[in-house]
Amino acid sequence: MKKLPCLRALMTAGAVLALSACNGQTVDTGAPATNTANVRIVNGVSGASGVGSIDAYYQASGAASPSSALASNLAFGTASDYGTPNAGAATLIVERAGSAAPGSGGAALVSCPIPPTTIGATYSIVVVYAANAVNCELFQDIQYGNSGQYRAHNAAPKAFTSVAGFGTLQVSSAPAGSTFAASIPAAQGNLAAGGSAVAAFTSASPNNLPPLTTNGVSYAVGAQPTGSGPALATLDVRFIFSPGGTTQPNSAGALTSSGTVGTSVFALDCTAAVAPTVPCTSGVALVGFTDRL
Repeated sequence: MKKLPCLRALMTAGAVLALSACNGQTVDTGAPATNTANVRIVNGVSGASGVGSIDAYYQASGAASPSSALASNLAFGTASDYGTPNAGAATLIVERAGSAAPGSGGAALVSCPIPPTTIGATYSIVVVYAANAVNCELFQDIQYGNSGQYRAHNAAPKAFTSVAGFGTLQVSSAPAGSTFAASIPAAQGNLAAGGSAVAAFTSASPNNLPPLTTNGVSYAVGAQPTGSGPALATLDVRFIFSPGGTTQPNSAGALTSSGTVGTSVFALDCTAAVAPTVPCTSGVALVGFTDRL
């Protein structure tokens, strides 16, 4: 989204407000930055693969090999913030963290062809380990309609071969195995590389969270696309991460962390916990990230 100095943004919007209201800040005008899309990277490659942390380079179609990364030193279960590469077709080049840039001879773990992105639209690319190889799952994050919503991403190709069911429990720190009602059948993200690749993004639409009660709220995912069943993994809303690490800003347990517009939740294959409060259960880790777009 396009950011403008506060006074200029207010003038652009036709608003007449006191200059003192600006305080040197920027205002989101709601207009997309020229020719760019919003793209973030999630590291969903578990420890058993031996890959570890990753760097991800975004190369626009026809452009020279990139020298700077879109996402750097992403550990398993963490996500970058949204970057703003040029919209259109591209290639995501994934390397082990700390390797030389592609333009300087860095060795790629995988090069994922990215279908054309749209100006101003929002995307998540999850680096996964599928069929014994590093690959990329492609999601388009549909914009939120109101506060108190989340987007569910099925990015666990080993645990869920096709569809997983997401939902919530109105209790804090609900344990794995709890019975929950799956209300969001989420298709596996389309793979970008290899013989099984599909040149399209899987949609991740916003869904309403239940009303917050004194008992809290936990996200859940299970093998049943819809209806009641056991949760393979759960995540308390208090334990969602900020982009770029495992900082958990929502300690108050609000449905939407302060200063953000929603939460994106990802089911990932795992062999070990992402953090003390984000365990690996039944081979699945449920991680969430604050969204500002």
